[in-house]
Amino acid sequence: MGIPERSLKNNNPYHAPEATGRVPTGSRLQNAFKKCVVFRALYMAIIVGTILVAINHGVCIFSGHFGFTCFWQSALTYLVPYSVSTISSVLAMETKRNSNPSNSDVSKI
Repeated sequence: MGIPERSLKNNNPYHAPEATGRVPTGSRLQNAFKKCVVFRALYMAIIVGTILVAINHGVCIFSGHFGFTCFWQSALTYLVPYSVSTISSVLAMETKRNSNPSNSDVSKI
């Protein structure tokens, strides 16, 4: 029992087969920092993050006990919708690019 010879490339058993029809035009990290993705993520973070802060830390804020811990927890709460929006946008860009390889300009999503 070994690795079949046809899956070996340059004697590397861990080499992944090439994807056909997919042209990489940018990395996920590059897409995550595109202007349209950042602005959309910030917009979502402000709206959804404010709702989450009100739900999770409303008592702390309105009772006047808004201390250091409550501040950092509130700040981190805004990272959740920002991260979800960024990841969703990047994956949508990737999906659109892979489904239509002739159109590499996916910044209009």
